[in-house]
Amino acid sequence: MSDLSDDENRIVNKRLDTVLGIWDKVSRSPRFVESGDTIFHLNEKLLGEVISHYIHDLRALKLRYKISGKVQFPKIAGLMTNALVKYKPFVPRIGNNDLKPNSLKANEVFAVFYGLCVLFDIEILPDGELRTKTGETVREFIGTPLGLKWQNDLHYLLNCRNYTAESLIAIFDTLCIALCPDLLKYESEG
Repeated sequence: MSDLSDDENRIVNKRLDTVLGIWDKVSRSPRFVESGDTIFHLNEKLLGEVISHYIHDLRALKLRYKISGKVQFPKIAGLMTNALVKYKPFVPRIGNNDLKPNSLKANEVFAVFYGLCVLFDIEILPDGELRTKTGETVREFIGTPLGLKWQNDLHYLLNCRNYTAESLIAIFDTLCIALCPDLLKYESEG
């Protein structure tokens, strides 16, 4: 990705830092750990493909909709979720041939969690706690039966149905409008 502007280089670094920060938290969760060891490895080459795809999609989105500056968080969440699921940068560690079927959906689980973190501007603190501008609204939603249904439905879409990056943007946009419409006024360079 040598054809990047200075702004795009900052975006690349921001997306990489965000993926690595969230992976650091998620990789220690029960879904990603068996017998005390992380069962997945973050493949750096595939992560590079994720970020490259995201940058190209972001360029296309800005051109298509005549966006000259920053973009709203639902757009970032949708584009990155799409790229993460497309390139699947989390691969089983060598020797993990007996993974549970649910473990094989690690990329989709991570992509949804990543999208939620970006959408609600969630910061992961050193102790692993989540802090967000939206306070308890997001945490309360994620743990409710409706929130769990939303996550399961999105996992089903990512695993079993057809979708586009723009449909994922619409999904995250709708969630944002329903839970925290004030967040739509916040934008990021990407």
